[in-house]
Amino acid sequence: MKSLFFHDKSMVIKRCIVILASVFLCALTSNDVLNAQGDVSVSSYSISEGLTGNGITAIFQDSKGFLWVGTQDGLNMYDGYSFKVYRHKLEDSNSISGNYIQCINEDVEGNLWVGTIGNGLNKWSRDLEKFTCYSSKLDSECELPEDNVYGLSFDVDSALWVKTDNYLLKLDHDPVSKSTYGLYSSIFKYQEKLNVPIFYKSPHLLWIGTKDGIAQFNSQERLYERFIVDPEEGIYSNQLGAITGILKLDSNSLHSPGYKVCITLFKKKMVVISIER
Repeated sequence: MKSLFFHDKSMVIKRCIVILASVFLCALTSNDVLNAQGDVSVSSYSISEGLTGNGITAIFQDSKGFLWVGTQDGLNMYDGYSFKVYRHKLEDSNSISGNYIQCINEDVEGNLWVGTIGNGLNKWSRDLEKFTCYSSKLDSECELPEDNVYGLSFDVDSALWVKTDNYLLKLDHDPVSKSTYGLYSSIFKYQEKLNVPIFYKSPHLLWIGTKDGIAQFNSQERLYERFIVDPEEGIYSNQLGAITGILKLDSNSLHSPGYKVCITLFKKKMVVISIER
């Protein structure tokens, strides 16, 4: 990335955080919540400001402070002032493989990973500013079994976990290898093209958001299981409904020997779970 974007990194981050706040504020539907905030200033960004489309499907802030916005018609990078657009180009093998962006994440080396609908997984090399595609259409060591990618998550070993229609995949980079785990339950089959959150809970245990709550996957035993969210009330994870987000909260600010996980639901609710180490 050219250095001209980094004249004031703090300003880039601040401006990108404003955009993030705007997205979440626009999603709020409770008048009580808005009234409690007092005067709120919201900036709108659409095709007129340079976005490739108004149908935003993913949003991600990288380690440099840049905001990445996925739409149904391309990937956008916002530097705090303007958008840079990445779209598939037939004549360019280094372009992104498809324009319907579904999910975004970043590895420890600062490379961006982008899941698409219908065109597999892309790795954007920050140093080279080019995309490498992994899909069922290409013969590679990390060939995907199918090309709809709904969720991406890195574990503590920097392995990338990928959620497709019928599989959970683990991609290791050193050495390059792929492990495939079938998803045989219908709970993993969203009717809508929703992002599927994947949360690394502990070694060998992953939480996967589904249309019917959270499924816990044990990669050693290759088993999926339900678990109790609230033991006192006897509430199981499948009683939460469709899961749209899973976020680990900063334990340092919570003064807790464990940590808390914030779960957002399709039915416009939020649940916070405490986990002991």
